[in-house]
Amino acid sequence: MLFIARKKSYKIILTPKRFMLSRDGEKVLMPGVKVAFQSFQFETEDEKLIKELKETRYFGVDYWAAEGESKPTEEGKVLESARKQASEDTLRACPHCAFNAQSKIGLISHIRHKHPEQTS
Repeated sequence: MLFIARKKSYKIILTPKRFMLSRDGEKVLMPGVKVAFQSFQFETEDEKLIKELKETRYFGVDYWAAEGESKPTEEGKVLESARKQASEDTLRACPHCAFNAQSKIGLISHIRHKHPEQTS
């Protein structure tokens, strides 16, 4: 199954690496599961990995399946709209109120939480 991401080299950690103790009392590194998109795409046939990718909260927001069974969610569209607005020259002034953010991320967060109905 092919997944498409919003960013060219998007990465997501599905299971973090961790240390466990063996029966002998030694530390053993248990590898995690990390997915790295390249050129906006990640393809896999592993059913377990596909299921995990579809169950994350980022599915439909930061990436989606290319087979037509999913598209960006409403939250994803709101975030994309806010990102576009934030990248313009008027990057720190909210277009909906008098709020002035100190950064792009601050403006995106403000628009997402204070004006979700006006970003569609």
